[in-house]
Amino acid sequence: MEAVWSPFEVKESHITIGEHKWALNCVGKLEAEMETKTITKSCEGVVVKRKTRGTGAGTGTLSLHIPYDLYVALYGMENTKLATGISGYGKESTHPSFIYTGVGKDEEGVEVLIAIPVAVVADGPKPSFENGTEEVAEVEIAFNVSPDENGFGMYVVPVSELPQRITRTTFLENFTSASMLASQG
Repeated sequence: MEAVWSPFEVKESHITIGEHKWALNCVGKLEAEMETKTITKSCEGVVVKRKTRGTGAGTGTLSLHIPYDLYVALYGMENTKLATGISGYGKESTHPSFIYTGVGKDEEGVEVLIAIPVAVVADGPKPSFENGTEEVAEVEIAFNVSPDENGFGMYVVPVSELPQRITRTTFLENFTSASMLASQG
């Protein structure tokens, strides 16, 4: 891989909720910020050592044109009390955990696979309808990231460095945290 990585665009995004999978063809932006914890050691009131470690938790935002059924699923808007075809958001709406995978590219076209294995939408739906606009706005979805069973909130790997046992397609469409462990190969 090149010595410099400059994230430029996101392609081939996928969201998985349980057994349901969506391929997203129109993601405008993915942002993720992972949290850290800093541990300090002081001697006579002066900090002499600092260590910063990841927590596996974080936050993120997806800006995209989203399929309606995925929108309904992400916000837990499916409800058996309602008539067929009607979705509602309220006190019984529980946001499910989802897996996000995608391809990040730099300006040279170098591809890095990205996986966020445990994400949950962090806010409620906020539809915005605007008459007379000349551009169709993307939906912005904020999400929280939690660590998976391995303690990681995000995985990244250059396509050129994928282990032989993991294909690009498998990573994107059938990601599992267990497959990321060294003992799996």
